[in-house]
Amino acid sequence: MLDDASNRSLFVVAASHRRAAVEALSSAGFTVVEDLLASPHYLRVVVGVQKNSAACGSLHNVKYDLRQKGRSAVALTRSGWIGHCQANVFEQLAQELSELFDRAAAESTRNESKTQYEGEPI
Repeated sequence: MLDDASNRSLFVVAASHRRAAVEALSSAGFTVVEDLLASPHYLRVVVGVQKNSAACGSLHNVKYDLRQKGRSAVALTRSGWIGHCQANVFEQLAQELSELFDRAAAESTRNESKTQYEGEPI
């Protein structure tokens, strides 16, 4: 479960391809911060070994590991293309993460509404 899903800021760590991951996250509505303490969300991007190549880029397994309060909150793994190929794996994972944030924020809002109207937590 995501805590504070309405806060879409991320501190991103990646040994390789960080720029491409950050650009995809920004396009998906996230704000990438440079200070670890500026966000409750720590995203580790892991790019696996190259599995194939094409003129537009290379095929890799990529994992997004979102951590909160020192624990893993979400782990997304996908095989896809890096580079100028479409569909780009960073864009796909960023969109998937955005949808998870949207669902968690909506669920949190529903739970707050139930508590407010019913007078006690669920």
